[in-house]
Amino acid sequence: AEQNIAELLDQDASEEQRISKIFRLHRDPVFRQFIEQAAILDIGQSLLGPRIDCFLSQFIFKNPGAWGQPWHQDSHYFVFDQSPQVGFWLAVTEATIDNGCLWVVPGSHQQPVHKHIPDARPGANFGYMEIVDYDFSNEQAVTMQPGDLLVFHSHLMHRSKDNLSQGLRAAMVYHLAARGTQELT
Repeated sequence: AEQNIAELLDQDASEEQRISKIFRLHRDPVFRQFIEQAAILDIGQSLLGPRIDCFLSQFIFKNPGAWGQPWHQDSHYFVFDQSPQVGFWLAVTEATIDNGCLWVVPGSHQQPVHKHIPDARPGANFGYMEIVDYDFSNEQAVTMQPGDLLVFHSHLMHRSKDNLSQGLRAAMVYHLAARGTQELT
């Protein structure tokens, strides 16, 4: 993995090899169309109430050799006055164990937000945090086909592993909250 990080930082690497996420695409009408579908709005409203907003979207590129993200809860990163938030993880490509699919701990959405510490791996991505005070032995892989949708609570403990395949794993992720939710500073 260290060699792959060095390759990604190599100035000769293509842009595609160096990009891992593009943020806030929901501001573009093409990407916003998905989150405004009646079926998606119905799910969001059933979980968050009648008035909801998309506050963050991410297109995630997990290139061959890319590291996974350690165990975390999205609510650690989303410090808001209302909770929960809900994630909509749309598989753009197949998500397999080999290419770094998500892993979840069933029932962990009922946990409080745990203490997160900086990712301890040498050379880890800046800003990645991890949970180390929990037993993850009942983790489950979430393999997906293109077009599959995972809807999850912002307290759900999840991670991804490294992409050990020769192919790209891509996903579009939308995060929704009750309208009027404010970030706490």
